Order: sequence, then C-alpha cells, then structure tokens
Amino acid sequence: MQTDLLDQISAINPLPEDLPAPSIASLPTLRERDARPERPHRARARSAFPKRAALALPIAAAVLGLALLGQGGGGQFDVAAAVYKATIAGNGVHYMFLEGEAGPVRIRYWRWSTANPLRERDVIANRSRIVELVSGGGFESDWSTEHSRKILRVHGSAPLLNQWDPVRVIQEAYRAGRLHVLGKTTVGTRAAYRAEVLSQHGTTGPIVIVDAHTFMPIEMIYHKPGGGSPTLVVHVRSYEELPATTASLALMRLAHHASARVVNKTRPAGR
Repeated sequence: MQTDLLDQISAINPLPEDLPAPSIASLPTLRERDARPERPHRARARSAFPKRAALALPIAAAVLGLALLGQGGGGQFDVAAAVYKATIAGNGVHYMFLEGEAGPVRIRYWRWSTANPLRERDVIANRSRIVELVSGGGFESDWSTEHSRKILRVHGSAPLLNQWDPVRVIQEAYRAGRLHVLGKTTVGTRAAYRAEVLSQHGTTGPIVIVDAHTFMPIEMIYHKPGGGSPTLVVHVRSYEELPATTASLALMRLAHHASARVVNKTRPAGR
C-alpha cells in the first residue's frame, strides 16, 4: 500500500441535487498535535462511542444466544458473529471520522455514507491539501485544494475508499468467511478483541481491533506482507448513524466550490 492516500485518489464530480452542502472551508486543516482532535462542526456529531455503545449493547445482548456455538448450549461465544451483527448498516446516514498514520504522514478522514441507495461522500485532509470525493447517482466526483478550479466528473459510481472503512472491511470479510478472531487485548483501558482479515489467497490482511462490549471497531492496522512495522494505522475517532433527514442527506453532496468549473472525463479502461 502506498503511503500517501491522496496520490491514490482518481477523478470524479457533484451530484445534481437541490440541497446545499456546507462549505469545504469549515473543515480544519490538519495540524500536528497531541490533543484529541475536534470533530468538524458541520457533521454536528455527538460523542459517537457513548451513543454507539448505548445502541450496540442491546444488539450484543440480542445476538448472544445466536453467537453461541457447540452442542447442548455449551459452546464457545462467536466474537466474529457478534462483531458482524453490531456493524450491520441501518437506513440512516452513517457518519465516521477517522485519523490515519501512514509512516510520517498524518491524514484526517470524514465519511458520510448510505447503504440503500449506495452513496458516499469522503473528505480527506493532510497538512498540505484537502480532497473531497462523492460517489452515487451514477457519477463519481472529485475536488481538491491542489486543483481548486476544477471539479472532475466520471460516469459510473462505486464505493471509493473501502480500505479505510473498518465497518465495510469487517462486513465483507465476515460474509466471505475471512474474519478470524485472534483473542483479547486492550486499547488504553478499554477491553478489546483483535481480529485479522484474511485475503482470498489466505494471506493476512489488516488487523481489526473492536471494543469487547459494543463490538464496534476501534482501530485497523495494515502491515507489509511478512510483517514488520505497520504501513497504515486507522483510528476510529467517531462513528454513528444519523437519521435520514433533509439536513443529514445534504451532507452527502459535494460542497459548493464557487470558482470551480465542471470537467467531464471518461473512465480509464479497466477501472
């Protein structure tokens, strides 16, 4: 995996909707700091994990009986099944704020997505630039501070940054039978489980760390083949499902960029 995520992003542009989206200028520029990061004001996200914990605990209790394996009710608790159940997407707008470390590069990532229809909006920032991406409604769209006078649009749409979304990684791996729980661990003072995602060829993919009580992801860690130092560490700072209101759905649109013109592009062959 390359260390600069922003160099991997391809071209895309805005969805034709009536609702305005907040200005990109409201997003803070990435700074090196030790303090816990603030959430972007436009998302109006409350403390995600307390709320998510309140929602996930009843879910975890409900799936406890389903997650017990073995004969005569004396089997082992299936952590992978509990994680899968806890991360199933609802019908609202899923808001996520992540921070990533790829070697010396620090990246902040905001994501809004819906499962039905499948749409997403991503905003990625490092110390020098911001990239905004939208996928859905038959188009992919792209704007960046590096090319601020252009909005690129490509016909066709698909999930954009799956490798950064631990919820989607967990869901796809579990359905394919490739989510393998390694055991218990801790993150700070929080009890947690470690799980590995196996590739189709059986090699180890990212390590996912989930809360031991809510079964929601805390971190996702990528390594080079054969081990060694992590190439990418993704920290889940905030995750919650917003109701599918007019205001929440407006967050799915590309922000207004007054000086930018739309440039339509043809998707390269094989992409």
